[in-house]
Amino acid sequence: MGKAEHWQNYLTQMNEYAQFKLGDLVEAWRGHIDRLLREQDSTLEDHSVWGAHDYAAALHLRDGVARGLNTLPDEGRFDAISLVRSVDEIFMQFTEPDIACLVVRFLATDECRREWWWYRIPTRGPVRDELQGG
Repeated sequence: MGKAEHWQNYLTQMNEYAQFKLGDLVEAWRGHIDRLLREQDSTLEDHSVWGAHDYAAALHLRDGVARGLNTLPDEGRFDAISLVRSVDEIFMQFTEPDIACLVVRFLATDECRREWWWYRIPTRGPVRDELQGG
């Protein structure tokens, strides 16, 4: 098994009930970011677009990716981190700091235990509109 297969098949615990291959989590993170980016010029009136709960799902996926990267053995780590960073860069380009903590307030969650991606908000689009109340 090569380095790429090693990290992609590395099982990552998402919660006490579910574990997934790290490669699948990274692909899901990329897929969520791609869709959110594509839909940023849509409106809430289009009920087929993703909203704030879908955005939160993407952020939870990123938590799983981080958990996997943090426990991944050295073999393949560089390749995995490089791929995740490229997706993170896209995420950073269409989001900005969530200075009003809209995501944390929307989910009524504990902000103290969240990573940096929980403190970013899309610059425009249905997710932002929903987080801002409409």
